[in-house]
Amino acid sequence: MGDGSDPADDAADDAADDAWRRWERAPDDASDDDMARAASAETIYDPNPDGEAPAFAASDAISDAAGAADDDAFAALLRMLRALPGPCAPPIGEGAFDILYASAREIVVWFVPAKDGVAQKEVAIPARLAQRAWEIMRRGEPVDETKLRALAAGAAGGRWLLALFAQLPTVEVRSPSASDGASDSEGASYAVTLVWRGDPAARS
Repeated sequence: MGDGSDPADDAADDAADDAWRRWERAPDDASDDDMARAASAETIYDPNPDGEAPAFAASDAISDAAGAADDDAFAALLRMLRALPGPCAPPIGEGAFDILYASAREIVVWFVPAKDGVAQKEVAIPARLAQRAWEIMRRGEPVDETKLRALAAGAAGGRWLLALFAQLPTVEVRSPSASDGASDSEGASYAVTLVWRGDPAARS
């Protein structure tokens, strides 16, 4: 794989850099639209920004072949996210979102709430979180919002990971029926479970 880079990822990273340069301009040089958009931006917290292994990671060192397979799977995930048509509907809650870009650094979406009076906003999800969650799913483990919240160390990160993965053609979304007594309140969200439909990734 050479240096492991993907031309599509490089192009997405360039787009991300351009976007950040636009939002980081001095206030007196920014347009009203730029200022409004920057003011409505949200960045999801990454509990391991420097790449430390998460708490659930196996202690055994993985082989180079397994590591390369994970890199390939992550690159494929980013390609699938870029190819998604919008607007996308999250499996929990209301509103819709479009994926602006997906790079190896971050996945950025534009969220449009369904409620009147609530501002639209740009949300940046650290790609590292998506990569970790994708590795878990590709082992064949069902993933729900509770597990994703634990991985992302927060409710917002967990719900955005759930929303992203629910759009993928290789992921099955399992939702409880209304008779199960599930609700979409702040304290008890729908018990949506995501299951990867491919064969579990080979681990060595």
